[in-house]
Amino acid sequence: MNNTTAMVPPRSALLIVDVQRDFLPEGSLAVPQGDEVVSIINSLRARATFPCGVFLSKDWHPPTHVSFCNNHGAEPFSEKTLVSGHRQTLWPPHCVQGTRGAEFAGGLVVEMGDKVILKGTHEEHDSYSAFFDNLKKHQTELHQCLTVEGVDTLYVCGLALDVCVLFTVLDAVALGYNTVLLEDASRALSRASHDSAISKMRDAGATVSTTREVE
Repeated sequence: MNNTTAMVPPRSALLIVDVQRDFLPEGSLAVPQGDEVVSIINSLRARATFPCGVFLSKDWHPPTHVSFCNNHGAEPFSEKTLVSGHRQTLWPPHCVQGTRGAEFAGGLVVEMGDKVILKGTHEEHDSYSAFFDNLKKHQTELHQCLTVEGVDTLYVCGLALDVCVLFTVLDAVALGYNTVLLEDASRALSRASHDSAISKMRDAGATVSTTREVE
C-alpha cells in the first residue's frame, strides 16, 4: 500500500452506474471508451472489500419511454418541451427492458450478493440518477437499501460520467452520503462535458478520486 492509498471505511458501499451494453462503443447510445471501465471495476472488486455491499444500477426503459426520439418523430439528441414544461433531451432508444442492450456489459463481474437497482422504468419520466427521476416524482429503492445497510460512504463509478453518474453523485451528496467519484472507472460523452461534470461534483461536496487510491 502506498501513502496515497485509502482504506475503505467500515460503512461504505460501491455503486456501479449503468455499465450496460447499449452504453459501450457498439451500443445504441455509445460512450467513447465505455468498455474500458469493465476491467478497472473488476480489478477494484478483486482487491477491495466494500463492507455494506455492491450496488449496480440499470437503465430499464419501456419501449414507449419519453426520452426516445422515435417516440416523438424527432432526431436523436434534439430537445423537446414536454407537457410538464420540462426540457427533455431525446436519445436514441437504449436499454429497453428485456433486450440485449439493457444487459450488463459482457465480462463485468456481478456477484450473487450484489443488489441491482432499476431506473427509468416510468415511461413518462426520464431518470438519470440512480436515486430519483429527473423531476423527483419517483425514487428508486437505492436510498432505502443503503439506509438499511447503514451506508455513510458511497463510492460511485460507471457510465456516463457527465450524465447518469453526475446526477447520481449530486443526489448522493444531497442525501447526506460521503460521496466519492472513482474517475478512472467512469467515462464521459466528451472531454468538455467530463470537465464540467467533475467541477459540478466537487462544487457540490463530492470527493474525486481513482480506484488506485482505494484498498
